[in-house]
Amino acid sequence: MVKRTNERARFEVLVEELKGEFRAVTERLVMFEEKVDRRFVELDGRMDQRFSIVEAAIMELSKGLQEVRGDVQAVRSDIRQLDDRMGRMDQRMEVHEHAHQ
Repeated sequence: MVKRTNERARFEVLVEELKGEFRAVTERLVMFEEKVDRRFVELDGRMDQRFSIVEAAIMELSKGLQEVRGDVQAVRSDIRQLDDRMGRMDQRMEVHEHAHQ
């Protein structure tokens, strides 16, 4: 019976040691998880900031592109007008040349 009592006492000590180790591992895991969470929050903040900068740049480029499109349309219109004028001038020159022949 004494032997069983000693074995039981050693078993209980071993169980308590394992509980202590388990608590220590759990605490380390919690600390690691908190550290990882802080890093993700920090990274998320930096990514939000960078995306905001990129988004603003894209919006600015989009506005510039709209202006360029407007300018291209104006140039096309000017070219059409010049082409029409050139056509009318050619017609006048042909009429004038036929009249003087």
